[in-house]
Amino acid sequence: MSRSRSSSPAASHSYEYVEGWGMNTGAHGRVLRPRSVEAIREALSEASSAGRTVGLRGTGCSYGDASINSQGLSLDLTHMNQILGFDASTGIADLEAGVTIEQLWKHILPQGYWPKVVSGTMFPTVAGAAAMNIHGKNNFRVGTFGDNVLEFDLVLPSGELRTCNREQNTDLFHAAIGGLGMLGCFSRLQLQTKRIHSGKVRVRGESVRNLAAMMAYFEAEKGRADYLVGWVDCFARGDGLGRGLIHDAEYLAEGEDPEPEETMQVAYQELPGSILGFPKGEVWRFLRLINTPFGMRLLNALKQQAGRVEGHQGWYERRLQLPARLRAQLEVCLRPQARSWADPIPGVPPRGRGPRHPPGDSRPVPAPGARALPGGLQASPARPLLDDPRPRRLEHGHGLQGDALGSHGPLADL
Repeated sequence: MSRSRSSSPAASHSYEYVEGWGMNTGAHGRVLRPRSVEAIREALSEASSAGRTVGLRGTGCSYGDASINSQGLSLDLTHMNQILGFDASTGIADLEAGVTIEQLWKHILPQGYWPKVVSGTMFPTVAGAAAMNIHGKNNFRVGTFGDNVLEFDLVLPSGELRTCNREQNTDLFHAAIGGLGMLGCFSRLQLQTKRIHSGKVRVRGESVRNLAAMMAYFEAEKGRADYLVGWVDCFARGDGLGRGLIHDAEYLAEGEDPEPEETMQVAYQELPGSILGFPKGEVWRFLRLINTPFGMRLLNALKQQAGRVEGHQGWYERRLQLPARLRAQLEVCLRPQARSWADPIPGVPPRGRGPRHPPGDSRPVPAPGARALPGGLQASPARPLLDDPRPRRLEHGHGLQGDALGSHGPLADL
């Protein structure tokens, strides 16, 4: 069993401004960046001696102030980012806490594997994903991130290092996953990944008249699809309440991809640095122009029509009785004073009043006003495709130009 680095030079530190993912909240404070378990212990000991709190932080992809500690120390684990080992016969990866989803998939994809659960972007660390117990668009299939964690090492506030799994220190194992870092600091995690046979997925789009039809689609297709997500047009009312666009995706079976060696290369999966010729970091300037009731009505109408073209040349008509309580909750969410113009199911909380990524920052631009709806099927990615409101890639024969039932897209677009 591989282990995190037990000793190294003391953690680097600085006094800096730390932000949340939406960039609308932050605080100045002291940030420590350990490179080993011993450095984590030293940081915890220093904080305890000084009577200060410690906030754990990865790449800062949590919404709001979850990774900000204005009253104490911030422990940034991004320097503990070594892939300690990967067994291509079992798909088990041994990782330091600061390894990102991007690092993981780029390492394992050429060997025929893919992370079982991935967030809406590829930037979170595996420790952050475990601490928040995130889900992907395939939650209905494989569970949450924590369901696929096999083992981890946790540094307790006392400095003690505990190895936890489903047979050893089981209470701590289940409590720390989703524990928001309140029980200790992850230093190493062991994950189970998924065997795949292609770097492509089969993508399908479908427009639905209302939320009941969307739920009916989820129920009907959850046994087939590997990924499911629905986007809701929040301007719709009456019988159209909750109308939207569904995307689902399936892995290709062995032999379906004539060129798996090519599609499972990292170069094939790399996303372009621009959208329609605009650098991603500048797209928010264009979004400001359409971030109005009229602009969003137009955008939602175009997405709805695109789904009808991509799907069955019409509406998906299957019906399911929508519970009255859920309908009432949706109507409350769609009141003018609380309206969110593009609600994903499963979705994301508000990402701030507007993206302000600095020049050159390639992180995905949040959708204006995107937020989660109550209830719904917990299904969300193998990386940014289905959770990404931006136009999808049209190369490689997929997207709106492709056959709706047989279009293929890179896994990295998930």
